[in-house]
Amino acid sequence: MAIIVLHSGKIGTTWLVTAQGVGAVAAALTLPTIAKRTSRLKVLRGSIGTTAGALALYAISPNLVCAMAAMVILGGAYMGTLTGLNTSVQVHAPRAERSRILSLYTLSLSMFYPLGAFVQADLAKSFGVRHVTLVGSGLLVLVLVGLKFFNPEFWDEMGSPSSQRAVLLAD
Repeated sequence: MAIIVLHSGKIGTTWLVTAQGVGAVAAALTLPTIAKRTSRLKVLRGSIGTTAGALALYAISPNLVCAMAAMVILGGAYMGTLTGLNTSVQVHAPRAERSRILSLYTLSLSMFYPLGAFVQADLAKSFGVRHVTLVGSGLLVLVLVGLKFFNPEFWDEMGSPSSQRAVLLAD
């Protein structure tokens, strides 16, 4: 994006990565307080929705400064999404199987994230970075809307505690 679309070179790439990191750190410092005041599921839902919006803003950014602002938001939303999903996996995993389930969760994330990046990079060569990013944002919105209409109990199930008290890794 920085090099091909925004014509800001390697320095632009550095600024975009830095902006994403700033957003992630800010979220790491603020989202736990918000989750305590509301709920972890509201933070997770908000983070996923914000990810879709920030991706769209990033895709249509006319310059590096706008793209950096979108990346700050995206970094925070991404942090909220990853921590929220990780927490959900821990809460719902049976205690005796928790380490195995977390291993599979981490393995799948470690495998599919770079695989998705390769696929997106290949598509971006054919269709352009902006289009691929915007379509990715749209697909995320479609998943969220689909969950709302075709599986409305999904979020309730994500929030329902397991029959035993969950002991998180941080406990």
